[in-house]
Amino acid sequence: MLTTPRLRLLPTMTGRPGVGRWLAHDDRGPVATWALAWPSRIDQGRAGVEAQLTCEVEGRCRLEGLAREGAEAVLAYAFATRRLLRVFAETPAGDDAARGLAERLGMRYVRAFHLCRPVEDDADPCTVEYAMTYAEWHLGARPPAAQTG
Repeated sequence: MLTTPRLRLLPTMTGRPGVGRWLAHDDRGPVATWALAWPSRIDQGRAGVEAQLTCEVEGRCRLEGLAREGAEAVLAYAFATRRLLRVFAETPAGDDAARGLAERLGMRYVRAFHLCRPVEDDADPCTVEYAMTYAEWHLGARPPAAQTG
């Protein structure tokens, strides 16, 4: 379990195999999930030392700061507990909220690229990657570490 001032992130076994997956809920039910997954494509990095951070927040809970709070706890776990060398996040280039979250977490823009997959007519085919290394996190790019328990 990971904890923050407002959240208890409970580990869950669902989803893609990887480093971990957590669910937070309140009296309204599930509010968000966060995951660290091993890279699934050759261009993403090396499993065992690098992982992809993902976050999904329930629509009714958006704009409450929960995505950032939980992601900070997951980054602290990735670097302080698992000693990963790098954590990255990918999002559609047009998703300003996700890009803003990555930047508020202290992640830096790495690249823009096109995935070889079909996209909906109105979707932006461009994907962007943000990342943070252990050294960047350790030297202060990180927010205060969350408690693990």
